[in-house]
Amino acid sequence: MLFAGCARYPKIEMPGVSKNRITITFEVSGEINPSSYYFLAFDDDDDPLDGPLPAVVKPFGNGWGTGSFTRFVEIHLGRATLFEVNPDDPLQPILIGYPIEFEQRQNSISVTVDMESFFRAGIPERIDFNIIAVDELIVDPNYEGIRSYDALGPRGNDYVTIPMRATAEYRNGFGFIKEVSGDTFPAGLDHLDIVDWVVKVVRAK
Repeated sequence: MLFAGCARYPKIEMPGVSKNRITITFEVSGEINPSSYYFLAFDDDDDPLDGPLPAVVKPFGNGWGTGSFTRFVEIHLGRATLFEVNPDDPLQPILIGYPIEFEQRQNSISVTVDMESFFRAGIPERIDFNIIAVDELIVDPNYEGIRSYDALGPRGNDYVTIPMRATAEYRNGFGFIKEVSGDTFPAGLDHLDIVDWVVKVVRAK
């Protein structure tokens, strides 16, 4: 069953009602670790040939993500925060705000974002999307330890392109790559092991 488990954190709702929103829900095989970092990375440059990837080799840049992405949601210590990538300084992202709704349970997280405020230059027709989970942010370019992570696909490189023009729901397996358990690096990190996801797009009529 998807997203089963007892609630550990209360559901948080921000004031106001959005007519255009996107909800991302994902599940891990173990329990969400509040001290770990879970990122929802979005790329709206309209190029399906590039997209968000986990930062797995040095230099690690911002400590968690590389490839092409323009904004992201950071989930850490029971809180979700929205950011825009700063083109002048990628290590200093621009705070956008907070999601409309955020819920963290024992083994799943759900975030609902107002698309009009998140994509401030206009809602894109499509986005490239990845979920990236890491134990720590590694910003030291000389770091020689092990990078622990999981992301979509067996190596984390299979971001998906989500249409945004109409109300629709996209599930694990959309884009031909089905996320399965047991593909963290190193193996056995159940709290990072993404096993299922759903993206729901709601557009005003």
